[in-house]
Amino acid sequence: MDTRIPLEMMPDSGAFGSYGPSEDASPSHGESFDVPHLMVDDKGRIISAETVQITLPPTSSLTTVDWEGVTNKPTSFTPSSHSSATTEYGVSSSTNYGHSMASSTVPIAAGIASVGEETSSFARGDHVHPAQTTISGNAGTATKLETSRSITLTGDASGSVNFDGSENVSISVSTVKEVSYTTTEPDSSSTELLDNESVIFYAEGSSSGSSFLQPVYTSGNQTIDGVKTFASGIFKNALTVDSSSSIFDVSQSTCFLKTITAPSTFTFINVPSGLFCHLTVILKNGGSHLVVWPSTVVWSKNETPDLAADGIDILTFITCDGGNSWFGNIFYSSQLS
Repeated sequence: MDTRIPLEMMPDSGAFGSYGPSEDASPSHGESFDVPHLMVDDKGRIISAETVQITLPPTSSLTTVDWEGVTNKPTSFTPSSHSSATTEYGVSSSTNYGHSMASSTVPIAAGIASVGEETSSFARGDHVHPAQTTISGNAGTATKLETSRSITLTGDASGSVNFDGSENVSISVSTVKEVSYTTTEPDSSSTELLDNESVIFYAEGSSSGSSFLQPVYTSGNQTIDGVKTFASGIFKNALTVDSSSSIFDVSQSTCFLKTITAPSTFTFINVPSGLFCHLTVILKNGGSHLVVWPSTVVWSKNETPDLAADGIDILTFITCDGGNSWFGNIFYSSQLS
């Protein structure tokens, strides 16, 4: 603020000298400065002169004017061209734009995703990250496993092969376990293992145009190779039934030997529930006395077979429903005399 005031003394004035500031001053808020105060008469002559102290208000008492309260303000602003030797204009942050200085930082090629820490400048709008051309670690060889694994067969067949994922592999079976069967007693579920003597299974046969399952007998341990199909059943040694009994216990055997010495009424017991089961009865002198079969037996052609009074008869019985019904057939008959 220019506080210099030129003073011109009138001819009739009796006061000489200068009043007021004698040099430029730039007072701050809250500071004081002097200005001249003059009195003149009706002829314009200065009759007295003195100084008056002016004090600027402190900063804390300034009044803030809202932008909406400013009248005749422009609707847009165009910054003028300017330059400066200063290199720092404020640091940018997530809440402060800072100065839009172009960054010379080389973009990071790879790494864990991060918001970054540099706040000195902005990236150029056309910046390019370099293409990913190398991969470290196991990902660089993702076409195969870093450590190959061995795949091994267990159980009844053995063989192994190493596999690393680089190509298809095949496992060659080096050993196939031989299956042998030994005699054992039935477990609580009435499941039997194959016996090592007089093993019986059924093969399909036919006679007089009718198909039937025919028993096949073997002896000794059997080695099964390739594909074999067997009928279900329980396999045991032939069991001799003494003269005082007429009960055929299927849990003990599926082949019974009996010599008829008196009238007999036969009974089949302990038949596995809901399973296929066969029963073979070899009778000696079956026709020498009355023989009564279980009422659940249905004979081939609905005819109860005649038995040899002095000879051997082999009869077979099959059930598919746990013994509720049996299908009977005479397989062999020989009269000795």
